[in-house]
Amino acid sequence: MPPAAFDDLVARWHEFYVLSGTAAATLMGLLFVSLSLHVETLRRDPRNQLERVARSAFTSFLIVLFIALLLLSPDVQRRPLATALIAIGVIRLVMVVSELRRSFAPSGRADSFSRGHLTVRTVIPIAAFVMLLLAGGTLAARNLADGLAFLMMANVLLLADASRSAWDLLVGVGRRPGAAAK
Repeated sequence: MPPAAFDDLVARWHEFYVLSGTAAATLMGLLFVSLSLHVETLRRDPRNQLERVARSAFTSFLIVLFIALLLLSPDVQRRPLATALIAIGVIRLVMVVSELRRSFAPSGRADSFSRGHLTVRTVIPIAAFVMLLLAGGTLAARNLADGLAFLMMANVLLLADASRSAWDLLVGVGRRPGAAAK
C-alpha cells in the first residue's frame, strides 16, 4: 500500500483519536485533582494498593494520550508507528505481569483488594497490551485496516481500564478512615 493510502486511512480515524486523546487528558487531569485532595489517604494505605490503582489509571490514560499524539502527528509513518506500538505493548505487558506477581506475593499484612479483584484488574490491561502488539504487528505486516482496528480496540480497553481504576480509587479512598473528614 502506498504511503498516500496509509495517510488516507489514518485520516479517517482523526476524530476518534482527537476524542480519545481529549478524554484521556481530561480524565488524567481530574485524577490529579482528586489525588491531590486525598494524598494523605494514599500515604496511609498499608500496602500501597490505592497508589497502584492510581498508577494504573494514570498509565492507561497516558498511553491513550501517547497513541493519540502518534496518530495525530502531521506525518505519521507506518513503520515507526508499528515499532512504537510494539514497544509500548511489550514494556507495559512486562510491567503488568511483574505488578501482578508482586500483588500475589505472600505477605503478613491484610490486602485491601482480594486476589480475584486483582486478577480481574489485570485482565483488561493485558488484553489492551496484547491488542497493541497485534496492532503493531499487523501494521508492520502492511495489514493497515486490521492494524488500526486492533489499535482502536486497545484504546477502548485502555480507557475502560483507566476509568474503572479511577472508580476503584474513588471508592477505595472513600472507604478509608478519615477520608470523609476533608
